[in-house]
Amino acid sequence: MPIDQAKRLKELEKENARLKRMLADEILGKELLKGLWKKVVSHGLKRQIAESFVKQGKCSERIACRHFGLHRSTFQYEAKQPDAWLARLKTVVRRLSRENPEFGYPKITHLLKGEGWQVGTRWIQYLCRELGLRIPAKKPKRRHRGFSTGLPTNASHRTKSGRGISSTTER
Repeated sequence: MPIDQAKRLKELEKENARLKRMLADEILGKELLKGLWKKVVSHGLKRQIAESFVKQGKCSERIACRHFGLHRSTFQYEAKQPDAWLARLKTVVRRLSRENPEFGYPKITHLLKGEGWQVGTRWIQYLCRELGLRIPAKKPKRRHRGFSTGLPTNASHRTKSGRGISSTTER
């Protein structure tokens, strides 16, 4: 067999192997997605579904990641559990907010620092927003209705000089 034909044969074998792999992936993908009802878009959902397929033994981790377009490091990622310090801080923030419902995050931060917590205002602002702690909105000031006559009224208070304001004063 001449050299150019051997090269051509090798290229065709590579292409054939690639096409077989693509076909196998497509068949596997259809097989995997048979039970799914909705489109898989988010990385978290892709990760959960791929993890369930791997646990059921339908496919390997590598094949599942390739099919869902998921990086293997994303598949293997384990979320950190919130630590005990943060959980205690959240309970204290909730308690202070319950005891002082009119206090916003700056005053809550001040109270926390008084109790010995080393926290910043921005962090407490973030936690209050996350926990859904809102201070009630202030009532708007009552507006006086009606028209002014422009006439001075008899004042019952005293000025600095000690004399009351009379109604005959010109303005």
